Amino acid sequence: MYNEKIISLLQNPINIGHIAKPDGLGKVVSQECGDIMELSIRLEGDQIIDAKVQTFGCAPAIACACVVADLVKNKPIDQITSITSLDVIDNIGALPESKIYCADMAAELIKSCYDNYLVRQIKLGKKLLDNEVGEQEETETSNESQQTNNDEQTESEFDVNELFLDID
Repeated sequence: MYNEKIISLLQNPINIGHIAKPDGLGKVVSQECGDIMELSIRLEGDQIIDAKVQTFGCAPAIACACVVADLVKNKPIDQITSITSLDVIDNIGALPESKIYCADMAAELIKSCYDNYLVRQIKLGKKLLDNEVGEQEETETSNESQQTNNDEQTESEFDVNELFLDID
């Protein structure tokens, strides 16, 4: 029923697991049968250096998820969304027509992971920006406080006699 590669990946799955503190995390659930795929990735710069999958589903779903992790490894993050279900099928071999949805899920999984990566980058950028603004505000507050102290010191240093006008 299934080709040799699917059977091999079912018996000896690769890239199985979850990356702690991933840079991107994708999850898809099949509405047809309830299969679940999850992909976590770790980047160094913009290069994916590790990818792990967790799958609950049929043999083709497990095999497709394993292949997806291999397909995204060592690729720049901005190139992974070009991976399609046909790429998954090319790497796994033929799938029964009733299981093509597994390859579609795998391609959708990549897009889900990429979208999550982008959201994390936006949040990280906002956090970094907020930290920079906070540091800048602290610096400005410190400078204002220092200026106020200098003004107070200057006011107390001038001669009281200068306050009186000399009217003749």
